[in-house]
Amino acid sequence: MEDSPISNSDSAAPITDASWSLKKLSISTKIIIGFSLPVILMLLVSSAVYFSTQTLLDTASWVQHTQQVISKGHLLEKLILDMETGERGFLITGKEEFLEPFINSEQQWGIEIAATKTLVSDNPAQVERLGKIDSQARQWLKLAATPEIAQRRKVQSQAISLDHIQTILQKKTGKNILDSIRLTAENLNHAFETAQNQKAANLLVSILKDIVDQETGERGFLITGEEEFLDPYHSGKKNFNKHVSELRSLLFNAPSKSEVIGLIEHVQTLASKWYEEAALPEIKIRRSEIIEKAEAEAEAEAEERLNKLDTIISKGTGKSILDEMRNTLSRLNSIYIKSENETAQIIILTIAKSMVDQETGQRGFLITGNERFLAPFHGGREGFKQSIIEFNLLVENSYQHQDVLQQLSSIETAMGQWHQLAAKVEISARRQVNESGLSQMEFLQRTVNQGLSSGIFNDNRQILQDISKAFSQNNNRQGVVIALELENALTKMESSFVQYMVNSEHAQQQAIKSSRQQVDELMVEVSVFIGRVYTARQGSKLTAAMNKFRGNTYDWYVNTLEPAFYAKKNIVHSRSSAAVKIQHVLKQGTGKNILDESRMLIKDIKQDFANARNLKAFNLVLKIEKNMVDQETGERGFIITGDESFLEPYHSGKKNIDILIAELASVANQAFDINDTKIKINNIEQEIEKWLAVAAKPEIALRKRVDTGDARYVSIATELNKGRGKGVLDSLRFKMDELNKIFKSAKNSNAQRLVVAISKDIVDMETGQRGFLITGKQEFLQPYDTGIKSLKEHFEQLHTVVNDGYYADTMLAKIDKLREKTEQWREQAGEPEIALRRNLNETGASMIDVTRLIERGTGKNIIDAIRLGISEFVEVENTLIKERTALAEAAANRSIYQTIFGTLFASLVALVAAGILLRTILNSLKHVSDATEQVAAGDYSVEIAVDSNDQIGKLAHAFNAMTDQLETSRDEMKVANEDLERQSFVLQDKSR
Repeated sequence: MEDSPISNSDSAAPITDASWSLKKLSISTKIIIGFSLPVILMLLVSSAVYFSTQTLLDTASWVQHTQQVISKGHLLEKLILDMETGERGFLITGKEEFLEPFINSEQQWGIEIAATKTLVSDNPAQVERLGKIDSQARQWLKLAATPEIAQRRKVQSQAISLDHIQTILQKKTGKNILDSIRLTAENLNHAFETAQNQKAANLLVSILKDIVDQETGERGFLITGEEEFLDPYHSGKKNFNKHVSELRSLLFNAPSKSEVIGLIEHVQTLASKWYEEAALPEIKIRRSEIIEKAEAEAEAEAEERLNKLDTIISKGTGKSILDEMRNTLSRLNSIYIKSENETAQIIILTIAKSMVDQETGQRGFLITGNERFLAPFHGGREGFKQSIIEFNLLVENSYQHQDVLQQLSSIETAMGQWHQLAAKVEISARRQVNESGLSQMEFLQRTVNQGLSSGIFNDNRQILQDISKAFSQNNNRQGVVIALELENALTKMESSFVQYMVNSEHAQQQAIKSSRQQVDELMVEVSVFIGRVYTARQGSKLTAAMNKFRGNTYDWYVNTLEPAFYAKKNIVHSRSSAAVKIQHVLKQGTGKNILDESRMLIKDIKQDFANARNLKAFNLVLKIEKNMVDQETGERGFIITGDESFLEPYHSGKKNIDILIAELASVANQAFDINDTKIKINNIEQEIEKWLAVAAKPEIALRKRVDTGDARYVSIATELNKGRGKGVLDSLRFKMDELNKIFKSAKNSNAQRLVVAISKDIVDMETGQRGFLITGKQEFLQPYDTGIKSLKEHFEQLHTVVNDGYYADTMLAKIDKLREKTEQWREQAGEPEIALRRNLNETGASMIDVTRLIERGTGKNIIDAIRLGISEFVEVENTLIKERTALAEAAANRSIYQTIFGTLFASLVALVAAGILLRTILNSLKHVSDATEQVAAGDYSVEIAVDSNDQIGKLAHAFNAMTDQLETSRDEMKVANEDLERQSFVLQDKSR
């Protein structure tokens, strides 16, 4: 059993000097000692690591310096390659823009040589090499590049040819102007469609078709040289001016947004005023009369009530408000009739009809007192709110006519520029070709121009510069060097391509393949470096950039390099014979005949839809016609230029035609059945005649008898309550809604407008008749009389629209035939002619003129010497970087070992110190805890042995003092109790 530090006597265990020296310290001192020891050890480790790191930084600085020198070496190599490539590109094409890399690199050369000499100033051998490289570069400029460039500038084009026309079109002057027109037209079309102005949208499509007619006619003439192919050009020019004038006139008539908003707000104000000052008060009066006479009503009292209503309505408060509203709506409608916006007209008619619905419903209730007559009132109120919202949205989406007029003017201006800068120039050039028949442009110029002007090299250089910049910002010099090596390899491939196009030697082809392989390997190396140095998140942008670089490079392989190889190896026909073959195919007229048949079919379909007043279908036909011409002009543009970008209208036209024909078929399939619709309209006319015969006219006659005293007022209410007129009108409303749905499904807005107008006429007749029934005043019959007159006109117009309709099956057959014709043209004309032009692109051309401009081998030896010198310069720096990298790795390893083992030792010491400290404190606390438990059990004689001077020792002294005092108090209490007991016994004896 262990010796306990708690005893019941004053004896204590012996204490050694070592333990006493620790125990006499305070707890805070012990804790400080426990933490100070590992901190001191960590400081020692950190000092060692610092010195190792400093050595590593010094070595890394030299490595970075060497990498900078290597980067400069690669940059010098790239500059000399840029100069060589730019010079050779200019020698081939004669275009000054190809000299830009030459000029820029020549200007930068001296700066970079001086900067590199400064970097290697500590290495005299490298400085000497740089001087030799600089001398050779200047020698090449003097003896080779400058004379060759001067000689090329003396070469002039001797004549104009078909290839010259191709060159003119490839400048894309006309194409860019027309593309800008199409973009403006798209904005205009969006404005018209948003404003729901179908007439303006249709005119815009017609204008676009006129433009494309001019373009395709001009291109047909450029290919064939035959004047008859210019017919669409001349007719398109004439129709363009006509349609622009019509659209401008329509836009001038566009409603003022502020005026329309003011009018519709006034309509809303009048509607609220009528509801609050006339409709609602009159309805309340009528309802109060019903409540007072709910049980039974004498005929005289009923007569008095109706006379009272007659007096109220005869004041004309509600009528004057509604008359003002009718005038306002009529003014608003006339504005949109002038601007030919049928959608707005339909909404305005719907607003007017909803107000008349409210009026006739209210008047029906006033006469009969029957709540069911208020159904049109409530329905009209909801319809009014919905129509107002719809109209406000239409106004909000309306275009500012000044803006669209300005855009239309810009289209006119652009077309003038197209005529001046493109059409006239190209047509004039083609007429000169017809007269002279001069030589063709060389295949070499076209191929090099396409290969180097594609923008891919510039894009890739920019990507590599961005990647190199990112590496530099993160101080990854190795990454900068790899990126620069990749840029140099790319420039080498570009230079080899130009050299191959000049002489087609096997060695040049092998040089291209070698540089291509180097580019592929370095792309992989850069990607691997990014994945190794950066996390997935950090390197995401760099990885995306490399993916784009890789995609650009492979696109150049596929679209430029491989076709160039193929064309060089497969020269079968001369360009002149291939061009003549294309002209012969076009002159045969296969495609022209098919398109002429398609145009006749479109004209027939368009006329059917125009007769039926179906503006939506008419717009779709216009778009199909325009896209057909787009296909033709895109194909002809490609036939002339061989540039795939000119085929964009061809491909988009094909896609749009497929979509538009499907949409047109859908609209045609939903056409109303002419015979069935006629029957429905005749039924509606018969219902109206029935209402006039059984209700309107007899009730008006009854009212007139009331005025002469031959009948009583109450008989009018009795007659209306029979519901004969209401039943007919309810049936009419249902039939009109059904007819409106038919025309809405058929996308016939003109018929929809007439149906809404007829519905309004019917309600006008109803409300006029009911107004007269209440008041007996002739002016209240005005809407009734006007409605009858308007009804006749609107029914005549509707019959005309229906009679001019088309049968769905017949129209679908025409549309299907149109689809077959468009496919036939693509199969028999479009695709074969495009294939012929692509074959022309692949045919070879004479190289004699170009090879005389280039002195083979001039400057080649100098350039080779420069490359060798730069390679040796870079190799020296690579050797240095290997040595310095090894030193840096050794310093890094020392730093790692010192850090690891120093940290482990410091951690071990810290654990031992913490264990000793913890054990000391816990033992002391345990002694105090045990003694406390004994005291709690009643043993006050316990005493804690005090063996330290820290806070726990002081606590033990206080605990011992407390137990002594408790024991003394207990003894004194015991003596007092015994004394009390004796006194108690004495008192008991005395009491006995």
